[in-house]
Amino acid sequence: MKTNIIIIVACLSSILAGCSNKSQSSAKTLRFEDLPIDVRLKFKQVYNYCPPPTFNGSDTIEYMPPFIEAYNMNGDTAIIKMSKMMFSNSFTIYSDGKSIKLDLNILERVFIIKGDSIYYPISGNGITTSGEPRSSNIKVDTLMFQVSIMIRRTK
Repeated sequence: MKTNIIIIVACLSSILAGCSNKSQSSAKTLRFEDLPIDVRLKFKQVYNYCPPPTFNGSDTIEYMPPFIEAYNMNGDTAIIKMSKMMFSNSFTIYSDGKSIKLDLNILERVFIIKGDSIYYPISGNGITTSGEPRSSNIKVDTLMFQVSIMIRRTK
């Protein structure tokens, strides 16, 4: 009986460990002014972006910032894939043969990739307004950022 309980506990522990959404990479917290200059400029560009409304017949279509957006300063495309696991609140960003798994609990979902690093805000409220740039609700230069190392994917 005791060995059955140990086996069950071991199985449940491995299942729970496998369901963890935490990134396995190292991370460092930075202030906006500590970011590389080109990364700061890209964040300002993204937070201030808002194209004029478009018209479709009698409907006016206003800009709404994307749910998650990622940009690669190296020129490669960034692909965002939501987790397909039930009860998982994570997503993975792939770019230039590297990837990182992140949690949807990040409220400001703007990601800038430079080299092997990915930069993203870890403070802020995540509020966006239709027809307005992100900067109308969030002052990007007051946010704290996290920089993590993206992991090279193996085939």
